[in-house]
Amino acid sequence: MKRHTTIFQLMLLIFFAVQTFGQQPLFSEFLYFSNLETSGGGPHTGSAVSFGGSDVMDGWVHSNDDLLMSSYGCPTFYGYVSTAGTAMMSSCSEAIFQGGFTEYADSIQTPPVFMLNYLRQAANYTFSADQLIGRPGIPDSLIMTKLHFTTEGVQVYQWSYQIPPIAGDDSPTNDYYFYHNHFVADTCRMDGFHHYDFPEPEDSSAYITWNTQISDTAAIIYIQGGQVQTYGQIQGQYLVITDKETPYLPADPEYHEDICYNNIWIIDDLIYADSDAESGEPLMGSPNRLGLVSGANIIYANTLANGAANGSEGQDLIINAALVTFEGSIVAHYWQNTLNDESMNGPNYSDPAESKGDGRGPINFGGTTGQDYRGYINLWGAMVQNKRGYMKRNNPGPYTSTIGYDKSYHYDPNLLTVAPPGFELLIAPLIGDLDLDGDLSVLDLVRLIELALQLGLPASQIEIYTADLDLNGLFNILDVVLLIERF
Repeated sequence: MKRHTTIFQLMLLIFFAVQTFGQQPLFSEFLYFSNLETSGGGPHTGSAVSFGGSDVMDGWVHSNDDLLMSSYGCPTFYGYVSTAGTAMMSSCSEAIFQGGFTEYADSIQTPPVFMLNYLRQAANYTFSADQLIGRPGIPDSLIMTKLHFTTEGVQVYQWSYQIPPIAGDDSPTNDYYFYHNHFVADTCRMDGFHHYDFPEPEDSSAYITWNTQISDTAAIIYIQGGQVQTYGQIQGQYLVITDKETPYLPADPEYHEDICYNNIWIIDDLIYADSDAESGEPLMGSPNRLGLVSGANIIYANTLANGAANGSEGQDLIINAALVTFEGSIVAHYWQNTLNDESMNGPNYSDPAESKGDGRGPINFGGTTGQDYRGYINLWGAMVQNKRGYMKRNNPGPYTSTIGYDKSYHYDPNLLTVAPPGFELLIAPLIGDLDLDGDLSVLDLVRLIELALQLGLPASQIEIYTADLDLNGLFNILDVVLLIERF
């Protein structure tokens, strides 16, 4: 009897990681999930973000933090709402919760950073974006990747760039504080300035990757060590993943090592080929899926297609996708704006941490505007973020005029039947990965032996419990099955 009890205890420990995550919902089941409602992803963050009068949330909303309602208008929640904290209602009534509401619910474990390792290993395609870093005697260059989704698959483009200041460049944007909201002695932060708009080469021969076609109808695409821009019409099932950060040496040798965060940028609509072209509503039963999983942030870029310059060439953004940020936020690109107040659109040279804008909005778009309203984010899908990102900055607050979007968020029920490729790995660690590093290795075997000794197994029997019982050169689930059968 003691032998069986010991085996049972050992098996529980082996499956501990799986059980930790396997008893909670898939992250593709939420319309909106946040670990913290305190803001992140850009400058002037740290305070709680509120749900406002123009916000429509049609699906399961959950936060492990308190939920704050605006004092200037009440949102509408059509789906179930749960919070591990409480709801700070301001002047709103509980009638806003039309699908039910629970306070002090159980917290839900957020995706640990090591889960990225599982996704990397599952990738069908890897595009390196860090091979121009660390070359002896040559200044570091970063690589931007662009993924254009089409009905034929995915077109991939890559080009190199350097983050200013660049020695010898006399352009008006070659300004340290246009790209860094910190003093020279510090480094960039996850909650600070980020940038996507580094121009593409004029000649196709200057690209590192030019129009490489992924024709698979299902694929996991890993961008290693760099940022990625995404847009287009999705026909198929795809997952895009990035790492957290890439250290680099600036192009100007006067400056020390800095950090580029490997954000996913949405530069135009991401819409399924069979969705309604006007609203973005997915077709029920559609096979199309898109997941974006960022080790840093997911940012709605300040492009004309996304409503830049106060919607001068159109407003609104359609997103059909399930979005996940491991440590960062899902956020609008508000620090690049065209407000007609230099203290709002440009850097603060005396205290860069207080910079509200990167100074490049008026330059990029040829002038200023009284406000920079970009329309609605029409999300049909799911979103999971560590810290909540701002969609709109306005008064009252550090920004005196409106910048950004209102929210119209709707859950895509197709996600209940099939999630984007690899989403199951966000809650199901590899069996036997006892050190939780995303890999099965000798370290896991060492840890397994340690556990066996802690459980009091005789040293002579440890070989039995940790051996490759099916003699295939691997320690895997088949060995676990054989282990149970033997005892």
